[in-house]
Amino acid sequence: MKNLLVLFFVLPAAAGIAQDYDCLCVNDDCGDILSDFSIAGDQSEVCDGFEFFVVNNTVAPDIDQYIWYWGDGSYQVETSPVNVSHIYNIPDSLVCDDDKTTYQICLVIVRECGASEHSCHYTAKGVNVIHRPKAILDTDPQVCVNDPLTLTNASCNAETYTWDFGNGETATGPEPVYSYDTPGTYTVTLTVTNECGEDSTTKQIEVVGFPEAAFDLSLDPANGCEPVTATFEDLSNQWSNT
Repeated sequence: MKNLLVLFFVLPAAAGIAQDYDCLCVNDDCGDILSDFSIAGDQSEVCDGFEFFVVNNTVAPDIDQYIWYWGDGSYQVETSPVNVSHIYNIPDSLVCDDDKTTYQICLVIVRECGASEHSCHYTAKGVNVIHRPKAILDTDPQVCVNDPLTLTNASCNAETYTWDFGNGETATGPEPVYSYDTPGTYTVTLTVTNECGEDSTTKQIEVVGFPEAAFDLSLDPANGCEPVTATFEDLSNQWSNT
């Protein structure tokens, strides 16, 4: 599991609301206040790419700002103790780095009572974001009929694997053993899933048949009397190269 070291920066003013209160803000100029929140359903884990909800349990009166830092570089500011939601999107380039990433959610509440006086308090809690699965497949582009297909499955964060070999046949498991009994071009599809979704990838395979030598002979004149010209036509299949 990847743990993120989150740096909290001072917020710039946002439409006159957010003003210089970072996640570690603790002050009591305007009296003691106490922030609190919980993730809906008491979840400690959420899915990459899916919306989840956070319950604002703050009961302190006369709060001017509720500032939510999500730990991924984003934040939002509310002026009432409403419940909020968020979506964590793991970059595609980082999906396979780990199966989970931990973010710190921080709620800062602010009470203002003068030109420069304020009280503030923060609550920070971690949440694990489960990475979505990613299907990664490599295989030889060509295989002989009845020979085992080489399947290199480099997928990540997958709990199930489903294979479609493009001919109506399927299989499950990380790297099933499979061979084609009929020449042709087939599309192999790998679908992987986990509790947070699914992903698919495809590869095109040419299945090469056994060489079959064949030819046709024609004579001119047809009765074969001298002088005669013999014409040979190659009727061998496409895999008979020499």
